[in-house]
Amino acid sequence: MTLPSKQQPAMPHPQAEDASEPQAVTERYARRAVSDAAEDRYSALRPEVWQMLHERQALMLRELRRFLQVQAQFQAQAQAQAQAQAQHQSLQDSEHGVQLAPPPHLQPLTQPLTPAEAQSSPQPLTLADLQLVEVGCGTGGNLLELLRLGFAPQHLQGLELLPARHSVARACLPASTTVWLGDASHAPIAPASQHLVLQSTVFSSLLDDHFQTQLAQAMWRWLRPGGAVIWYDICFNNPRNPDVRGVPLKRVLQLFPAASVRSHKLTLAPPLARVVCGWHPALYRLFNSLPLLRTHRLVWLSKPQ
Repeated sequence: MTLPSKQQPAMPHPQAEDASEPQAVTERYARRAVSDAAEDRYSALRPEVWQMLHERQALMLRELRRFLQVQAQFQAQAQAQAQAQAQHQSLQDSEHGVQLAPPPHLQPLTQPLTPAEAQSSPQPLTLADLQLVEVGCGTGGNLLELLRLGFAPQHLQGLELLPARHSVARACLPASTTVWLGDASHAPIAPASQHLVLQSTVFSSLLDDHFQTQLAQAMWRWLRPGGAVIWYDICFNNPRNPDVRGVPLKRVLQLFPAASVRSHKLTLAPPLARVVCGWHPALYRLFNSLPLLRTHRLVWLSKPQ
């Protein structure tokens, strides 16, 4: 069954000079797909994989909770300022044009809200209110996880370069979740429209520095003030895989120079994790307790209000 075109949109084609890196990425993933499928190395049934996923999910939940708390604080401050201005204007009006400056001790919120004001005031954001787009959504696994956490399907979007992965994501995700096919750097995402932009192990597959910068600028442009890029990627090179390149924290800061940053190192080196979990799954946590053996970073990159 063919879905309506609005549910499987394609992005504008990039100019010829911009198309070389996306084409190279397609070729790299084609080479990797053979060995990955043969070994089934990313199956959630593998003990090292589900422990990696749980570790990352727990850290993301902490960051999402903190993000909602910060958003609630900004909402409260904006509401208090609006009420203080309204009260000041009311004082001026009551004096028939004689302007009275508020006393120095006047606080932004001087009186409790009336029931009508409380009902009309904006409610704190929840996960279901957040607009999020994922760059390189693959087969939709991360977006499905976000749905289980409480995100609303109509507020999620996925961007995927590879047609085969895009087709799987489109089949798995709700119809109200838009999944774009094509080069993410040319995605028709409105500026300042997203609370969050997620990328998971995408930039380590981009070996062209200029294309990395172009994509990072697009992601930053999509964020609304106070929003954040959620970054999860490897930070070391893999000598056995020339098709990926680690992205150290220094490079992340270069890509997002205006961001406020919180960084967490996590994920036991996957080759080592496969070995130790082959001995016993409980050894993952033991080896992962040593930061030197962790190969990925989850970085929360906040845009100023």
